[in-house]
Amino acid sequence: MFTPDYLDKRLLRVIPKGVVKAIKEFKPDIVLVPECGLLTLMVVAYRALSKAHCSVVRMIDDSFDMINGHHFSKKHEWAEKILIPRFDNVINVDSHTTAFFQQKYAKGIYFPIIADEVKARERYQRILPLSEKLVRQYGLEGKKIVLFVGRLVAVKNTPTLIKVFRSIAGEDYRLVLVGDGVCREELRALCKEDVRIIPVGRYEGDELFAWYNLAQVFCLPSLQEPFGAVTNEALLGGCWCLISEKAGSQCLISNGENGMVFDPKDERELKKLLVEALEMQKPLSLPLRLRKNNMKITFKNEIRRVVENIS
Repeated sequence: MFTPDYLDKRLLRVIPKGVVKAIKEFKPDIVLVPECGLLTLMVVAYRALSKAHCSVVRMIDDSFDMINGHHFSKKHEWAEKILIPRFDNVINVDSHTTAFFQQKYAKGIYFPIIADEVKARERYQRILPLSEKLVRQYGLEGKKIVLFVGRLVAVKNTPTLIKVFRSIAGEDYRLVLVGDGVCREELRALCKEDVRIIPVGRYEGDELFAWYNLAQVFCLPSLQEPFGAVTNEALLGGCWCLISEKAGSQCLISNGENGMVFDPKDERELKKLLVEALEMQKPLSLPLRLRKNNMKITFKNEIRRVVENIS
């Protein structure tokens, strides 16, 4: 059985201690490093100076939109350009980013941020009673529900989702917003103008996942999103997903099969897709039953492919 050995000690609270010692003693064939930071720089520098015989593979969660000219910052952009050639390979969460890296750097392994669907589905089954409790608490029986889950910040583009939803007629339609953030009060003011919009605040754990059991449609309208693990969570719960083309998780969507990808700045397109999605759904009824898993790939197959490509 694999037992992790965490390097918890830090120098000046930011510099991880014991990295070099761990590599020397363990003599790994492959060292996996996270995003650019002190730990990654230390590993790259140590290998260059010591000529250690190990491959360094970096994990990158940037969406194709980000690496295609919309980085979080210039610092982030330059770190990519300088360091990528120094890694033996990179693991990308976005299939389009993987193709870009393969063409530009001749390296890139695709592995999206997805959960083990077997364990996830067992969880969704177990929390069905909790989902039914939410249905009764918020009066959602007989309704068609659009769900948003995420931080309430400008980049999530939630005001656009609210505006578009308000323009759609349908007494049995509901928009549920799960999350918290600096834009909370602004969004609450918008929600007061339409009783069909329900801001429920922040949920975690089972209470959060319970929402995926009851929403028929999930929408992620972000203007910038490295990946968006919520897309995987929603698909596993059986939601029809409308995902921004700016999000890395749009690679999980097969248009017309488990959802649609859209331009988050095109309100008319989003309205059209929301109307179509809501019209093809049946109103929510109790008791709830576990719905079909809408993921088109499996965790087991994806992790096997990563191991084969990284070896």
